[in-house]
Parts: sequence; structure tokens; C-alpha cells
Amino acid sequence: MARSQNMLMDLDIHLTFSGVRPYESSYSGVCPKDIILLLPGFMQIRTLCLTGAWEAISHILYSLRTPQPICSLSISCLLSSHQILTLPENLFGRKAPIRRLQFDSSIIIHVPHWLLLGITHYTSGESMRPVDLFAVLRQMPVLTYLNFHGNAYCSEEDLDQQFATAQPIQLPQLMDFIICADCPGVFVFLNKVLSMPAAVKRCLRLELRAVRYCRWSRKLNLIQNLSPIVEAANGFQHIHFSGEKEEGWFCMWTGNAATTWEDAEFCFYGEWKGFTRKMRRNVTPAYIFLTIAGMLGKETARRLVIDSPHPGLPTTYWWDLLERLPGIEELELYSASVTGLSLSRRIKKSPTVLPFLRRVLIVPSKLDRTPRQYEISGNHPTRRMVRLSSHSEDNVAPSEVVDTEEEIRGM
Repeated sequence: MARSQNMLMDLDIHLTFSGVRPYESSYSGVCPKDIILLLPGFMQIRTLCLTGAWEAISHILYSLRTPQPICSLSISCLLSSHQILTLPENLFGRKAPIRRLQFDSSIIIHVPHWLLLGITHYTSGESMRPVDLFAVLRQMPVLTYLNFHGNAYCSEEDLDQQFATAQPIQLPQLMDFIICADCPGVFVFLNKVLSMPAAVKRCLRLELRAVRYCRWSRKLNLIQNLSPIVEAANGFQHIHFSGEKEEGWFCMWTGNAATTWEDAEFCFYGEWKGFTRKMRRNVTPAYIFLTIAGMLGKETARRLVIDSPHPGLPTTYWWDLLERLPGIEELELYSASVTGLSLSRRIKKSPTVLPFLRRVLIVPSKLDRTPRQYEISGNHPTRRMVRLSSHSEDNVAPSEVVDTEEEIRGM
């Protein structure tokens, strides 16, 4: 601290227990009493991150009464949910320009009102009732970034009642709205309650865990409530699927052909793991994705990427997916996906799908990084597949014409 002279410092402090109280002599790890000897008179804290049991963190926080130029406070408590940590009212002498607040824990943390007024970035993993979350957000008038990955717990009946009676929350400066949950309900209802700019970037991340999946699958009707949000952002143009029955992910996002999912106005990401092959096929996350794709991407999806080196799904699965997305114009496949599609078509004997398909990109094995690009011209049944040179751009003439069926068999 002495060597820093007048420079501001970033402090990341971990407090570890060994089954004893933090103030006993047998305590091993960074002792709160030692930290308290250093911090109260120190006035150069820029960011402070405290990780450990809530008793030790609380003891340190109640000792910090000196004004600080601190702009970021992060707390990660290692304890079970539904416990409460209250930040002292006179924290930093009530004089701290904190703009970023992050709670990476499942406990409930009560924050003084004066501190919340200046928060611009709020990240929370707390377990709280929706009504309590609303109360916190109402105290953040200048909030620009919201990331909630906690558990908004309550019964379905209480959830409906709380959202029905909730008054709109004004967040006129919000730019990013991210929700991570095991059910889309939290995102849907928060999107209704929050009054924010139309162009705010929204991201919904679903974490489908086996222990909670049955509860989530019964709420699939909530997906339909996402339709107005998707339509307001001109629809999901891009879909990327990767994985198998037991583990995988999908991502759907809005924007034009060049938009990445990080820059999209609305991104919908789902991830699952821990499932077994014994589950009924029509209730697995992979099949729920078929329903989601049909609900939200049928009219607008233009680009589809299938990245499944080990599909682990019935061969008809891929044709079921293509039938739900008739507007696809660009298809990107990995070598294993090409084989899966070929087998799927032979078994299902379906009619032609993807009538508007105009470009295909085949990504070979990891050893061969050179993709093969194809353009499709004409209408069924006279459509032709044309292979482009590896360096071809959209305005470069095709280099050769190949037979579609023969080319696919060769891959």
C-alpha cells in the first residue's frame, strides 16, 4: 500500500474457513482482523472484491467507514441460500462513488438506498422474490446494465399475482438486459414490468438442468410470450445448434446477415447437460428446441448452423428441424452433420425442404480448415448446386458445377 503512493488500488480478498469461527486462534486463511488493521485508514481503493463466508465479509464491511474513491464493489458469499447479509448504512462514510455492484452468491444482500442511487452496472446471483427484485431496481434510476442470474423463487400463483400488481419500473438509461435462469418466465415478466428504451439489448440464457427440467418443460407456453419481443427486433434471423441428447446448446439471435450474437438486439441462448438417453425423446431439451425454433424462427430465420460432431439423436431429427424452418437461405454444416442429414432424408423420405436455400457452407474436419462453399440456383425440380472457389466472394463467378447428390455422397 505504501508503494502505491497516490495510485488507486484494486483489492481482491479471499477469506477461507476451516470449520471454525473466523475470530478464533485456530482459524486458517486470511483473517478478517488482519484485513481490518489495513483497510480502515487506507483511502485509495478503486475496486473491492470480497470472497468468503458472510460472517467474515460482514465483519470487514462494518469496519469500512472512511470515504473512498471506490467505483466497484463485488461480494461473493460461500453459504446456503435464504440467508441475509446487510451492508452497513454508514459504509465508506456514505461517501463512495460506486457505479458497479456485483453479488455472486445465492444469499439476499440488503444495500443502503444511498448506494443504489448511483449504480450503473448491477450483476446479481441472489435468491429473492420478484417483488424484492422490483424494489431494488426501483432504486437504480441511472442503471445501464442489468445481469440477473439468481433465483426469483415463489409459486406459480404468487408469481402471477406479483407481476399482475407490479407497477412499471422506469429505467430510461438501460442498455443491456441479461437474464440467466432455468425458466423463461423471469425474463418474460421482467420485460413486461421494466420500462426501458426500445433498442435495449436483451439476452435470455436458459440453463436446463436435469433436476429442474421437468418443471421447466411444463412452462413451454411461456416461450410464446417472447414473440412480441422477437417481432419488435425484426425476428430471429440466425440459429445455431450444437450438441446431442445428453448435452448441448442452441443460440438464436436477431440482426442482419453480418450480425454476431454478441451484437444482436435480442439473443436467446439455451444450454443443457446431465440428461440421460433413457428420457422420452419428445421431452428432451433437443426436442424442445424443435418446438422453440418452430415458434420463434419459422417466419424469419434465414441462416442455420448445425455443429454436431456427435449428434446422439435419431436420424430423423435433422429433417424435423429443417421442416420447421422453411425460410432458411444459408446453411452451414459440419461433416458429421452432412452425414446425419443424408441418413435422415433417406429414412423419413420427406418432400423437399428449404425451398429458398441459396448458399451452403461445408466445414470439414479440424485438420482441414478450408471450408467448401456452394450456391444453389433455380427452382425445384431444376435447382443446381454450384461449388465456389475457396477464395470466392459473393461477386465472383462460380468456378464449377457439380451434381448435388453425387457431391453430398462424396462428403
